[in-house]
Amino acid sequence: IPAGKWFFRPVVSTYVHDFQTGQQASGPGYVYDNFIDRWDVSGGLDLGYEAFAKTKLVVGYRYGHQEQGKRLGVASPYSSDYQRFLLGIEGAPAAWLKLAVLAGPDVRDWRTSPPATFKEDEVLWFVDASITLLPTKADTVTLKATRFEQPAFTSQSVYEDIKYDLAWRHKFTDQFTAGAGFALHRRL
Repeated sequence: IPAGKWFFRPVVSTYVHDFQTGQQASGPGYVYDNFIDRWDVSGGLDLGYEAFAKTKLVVGYRYGHQEQGKRLGVASPYSSDYQRFLLGIEGAPAAWLKLAVLAGPDVRDWRTSPPATFKEDEVLWFVDASITLLPTKADTVTLKATRFEQPAFTSQSVYEDIKYDLAWRHKFTDQFTAGAGFALHRRL
Protein backbone atom coordinates (compact mmCIF):
# COMPACT_ATOMS: atom_id res chain seq x y z
CA ILE A 1 0.00 0.00 0.00
CA PRO A 2 1.93 3.06 -1.21
CA ALA A 3 1.80 6.34 0.74
CA GLY A 4 4.20 8.83 -0.84
CA LYS A 5 7.75 7.69 -0.10
CA TRP A 6 6.35 5.17 2.40
CA PHE A 7 4.67 1.82 1.89
CA PHE A 8 2.78 -0.56 4.15
CA ARG A 9 2.71 -4.26 3.27
CA PRO A 10 0.47 -6.67 5.19
CA VAL A 11 1.98 -10.17 5.03
CA VAL A 12 0.33 -13.56 5.59
CA SER A 13 2.07 -16.88 5.01
CA THR A 14 1.11 -20.49 5.53
CA TYR A 15 2.74 -23.85 4.93
CA VAL A 16 0.97 -27.17 5.43
CA HIS A 17 2.65 -30.53 4.91
CA ASP A 18 0.39 -33.55 5.25
CA PHE A 19 2.47 -36.61 4.41
CA GLN A 20 -0.63 -38.84 4.01
CA THR A 21 1.11 -41.61 5.92
CA GLY A 22 -0.22 -44.05 8.46
CA GLN A 23 2.08 -44.34 11.45
CA GLN A 24 2.96 -47.74 12.84
CA ALA A 25 5.02 -48.94 15.77
CA SER A 26 8.12 -50.96 14.96
CA GLY A 27 7.81 -54.66 15.63
CA PRO A 28 10.08 -57.66 15.42
CA GLY A 29 11.85 -57.53 12.07
CA TYR A 30 10.18 -54.23 11.05
CA VAL A 31 11.28 -50.60 11.25
CA TYR A 32 8.89 -47.83 10.20
CA ASP A 33 9.79 -44.29 9.21
CA ASN A 34 6.86 -42.39 10.70
CA PHE A 35 6.63 -39.11 8.82
CA ILE A 36 5.04 -36.45 11.01
CA ASP A 37 2.71 -33.81 9.55
CA ARG A 38 3.59 -30.18 10.17
CA TRP A 39 2.30 -26.71 9.45
CA ASP A 40 3.29 -23.06 9.88
CA VAL A 41 1.17 -19.91 9.75
CA SER A 42 2.35 -16.32 10.26
CA GLY A 43 1.25 -12.76 9.71
CA GLY A 44 2.67 -9.33 10.12
CA LEU A 45 3.43 -5.99 8.56
CA ASP A 46 6.32 -4.45 6.66
CA LEU A 47 6.90 -0.71 6.70
CA GLY A 48 9.16 0.71 4.02
CA TYR A 49 10.62 4.10 3.19
CA GLU A 50 12.26 5.18 -0.07
CA ALA A 51 15.52 6.39 1.44
CA PHE A 52 17.38 6.42 -1.88
CA ALA A 53 16.28 6.59 -5.51
CA LYS A 54 14.51 3.31 -6.38
CA THR A 55 15.61 1.79 -3.04
CA LYS A 56 13.55 1.29 0.09
CA LEU A 57 14.62 0.48 3.63
CA VAL A 58 12.23 -1.95 5.31
CA VAL A 59 11.29 -2.78 8.90
CA GLY A 60 9.05 -5.80 9.45
CA TYR A 61 7.43 -7.90 12.12
CA ARG A 62 5.96 -11.41 11.97
CA TYR A 63 4.05 -13.39 14.55
CA GLY A 64 3.55 -17.05 13.79
CA HIS A 65 3.03 -20.58 15.00
CA GLN A 66 4.67 -23.82 13.89
CA GLU A 67 2.95 -27.07 14.77
CA GLN A 68 4.41 -30.53 14.52
CA GLY A 69 1.91 -33.37 14.60
CA LYS A 70 1.82 -36.39 16.85
CA ARG A 71 3.98 -39.48 16.51
CA LEU A 72 2.09 -42.62 17.50
CA GLY A 73 -0.35 -40.42 19.45
CA VAL A 74 2.32 -38.49 21.40
CA ALA A 75 2.36 -34.70 20.93
CA SER A 76 5.63 -33.09 19.88
CA PRO A 77 7.46 -30.83 22.34
CA TYR A 78 8.75 -28.82 19.36
CA SER A 79 5.60 -26.89 18.45
CA SER A 80 6.21 -23.19 19.02
CA ASP A 81 5.06 -19.61 18.62
CA TYR A 82 7.57 -17.20 17.15
CA GLN A 83 8.23 -13.53 16.59
CA ARG A 84 10.51 -12.21 13.86
CA PHE A 85 11.89 -8.69 13.96
CA LEU A 86 13.14 -7.88 10.47
CA LEU A 87 15.28 -5.28 8.70
CA GLY A 88 15.77 -5.13 4.98
CA ILE A 89 16.47 -3.30 1.78
CA GLU A 90 14.59 -3.57 -1.51
CA GLY A 91 15.04 -2.00 -4.90
CA ALA A 92 17.64 -1.12 -7.49
CA PRO A 93 20.23 1.29 -6.05
CA ALA A 94 22.21 0.99 -9.32
CA ALA A 95 21.28 -0.05 -12.86
CA TRP A 96 23.36 -3.24 -12.45
CA LEU A 97 22.06 -4.21 -8.98
CA LYS A 98 18.69 -5.41 -7.61
CA LEU A 99 18.15 -6.15 -3.90
CA ALA A 100 15.44 -7.94 -1.93
CA VAL A 101 16.91 -8.62 1.51
CA LEU A 102 14.98 -9.25 4.73
CA ALA A 103 16.65 -10.65 7.85
CA GLY A 104 16.44 -10.62 11.62
CA PRO A 105 16.19 -12.61 14.83
CA ASP A 106 13.60 -15.35 15.26
CA VAL A 107 12.50 -15.53 18.92
CA ARG A 108 10.70 -18.74 19.99
CA ASP A 109 8.20 -19.59 22.71
CA TRP A 110 8.01 -23.38 22.96
CA ARG A 111 4.60 -24.80 23.92
CA THR A 112 6.21 -27.34 26.24
CA SER A 113 9.81 -27.73 27.34
CA PRO A 114 11.81 -29.60 24.70
CA PRO A 115 14.36 -32.22 25.78
CA ALA A 116 17.21 -30.97 27.97
CA THR A 117 19.77 -31.36 25.16
CA PHE A 118 17.90 -28.73 23.09
CA LYS A 119 18.92 -25.07 23.39
CA GLU A 120 15.49 -23.62 24.17
CA ASP A 121 16.66 -20.00 24.59
CA GLU A 122 18.85 -19.89 21.48
CA VAL A 123 18.12 -16.92 19.22
CA LEU A 124 17.86 -18.06 15.62
CA TRP A 125 18.13 -15.99 12.47
CA PHE A 126 15.59 -15.66 9.71
CA VAL A 127 16.97 -14.69 6.30
CA ASP A 128 15.21 -14.28 2.96
CA ALA A 129 17.63 -12.51 0.64
CA SER A 130 18.16 -12.14 -3.08
CA ILE A 131 20.86 -10.08 -4.78
CA THR A 132 20.81 -9.81 -8.57
CA LEU A 133 23.80 -8.50 -10.52
CA LEU A 134 23.51 -7.41 -14.15
CA PRO A 135 27.15 -7.22 -15.33
CA THR A 136 26.11 -6.95 -19.02
CA LYS A 137 22.82 -6.55 -20.90
CA ALA A 138 22.88 -10.28 -21.65
CA ASP A 139 24.05 -11.66 -18.29
CA THR A 140 22.28 -12.06 -14.95
CA VAL A 141 23.89 -13.39 -11.78
CA THR A 142 21.61 -14.11 -8.82
CA LEU A 143 22.70 -14.88 -5.26
CA LYS A 144 20.03 -16.12 -2.84
CA ALA A 145 20.09 -17.09 0.81
CA THR A 146 17.30 -18.43 3.00
CA ARG A 147 17.46 -19.50 6.62
CA PHE A 148 14.62 -20.43 8.95
CA GLU A 149 13.65 -22.88 11.70
CA GLN A 150 11.07 -25.55 10.95
CA PRO A 151 9.72 -28.78 12.42
CA ALA A 152 11.39 -31.93 11.15
CA PHE A 153 9.36 -34.58 9.35
CA THR A 154 10.87 -37.89 10.37
CA SER A 155 11.31 -37.33 14.07
CA GLN A 156 10.01 -35.03 16.73
CA SER A 157 12.56 -32.27 16.42
CA VAL A 158 13.29 -29.02 14.60
CA TYR A 159 16.11 -27.91 12.35
CA GLU A 160 17.44 -24.78 10.69
CA ASP A 161 16.87 -25.00 6.97
CA ILE A 162 19.69 -23.05 5.31
CA LYS A 163 20.06 -22.71 1.55
CA TYR A 164 22.45 -20.74 -0.63
CA ASP A 165 21.90 -20.42 -4.39
CA LEU A 166 24.09 -19.02 -7.13
CA ALA A 167 22.71 -18.81 -10.67
CA TRP A 168 23.98 -17.34 -13.93
CA ARG A 169 21.98 -16.79 -17.11
CA HIS A 170 23.14 -15.54 -20.49
CA LYS A 171 20.62 -14.37 -23.08
CA PHE A 172 21.88 -15.12 -26.58
CA THR A 173 18.65 -14.10 -28.33
CA ASP A 174 15.02 -13.47 -27.34
CA GLN A 175 14.41 -17.18 -27.95
CA PHE A 176 17.59 -18.73 -26.54
CA THR A 177 18.98 -18.39 -23.00
CA ALA A 178 21.51 -20.64 -21.26
CA GLY A 179 22.31 -20.82 -17.60
CA ALA A 180 24.10 -22.63 -14.82
CA GLY A 181 23.59 -22.77 -11.10
CA PHE A 182 24.78 -24.15 -7.82
CA ALA A 183 22.85 -24.72 -4.60
CA LEU A 184 24.14 -25.57 -1.14
CA HIS A 185 21.50 -26.89 1.24
CA ARG A 186 22.35 -27.32 4.94
CA ARG A 187 20.23 -28.47 7.83
CA LEU A 188 21.41 -27.79 11.37
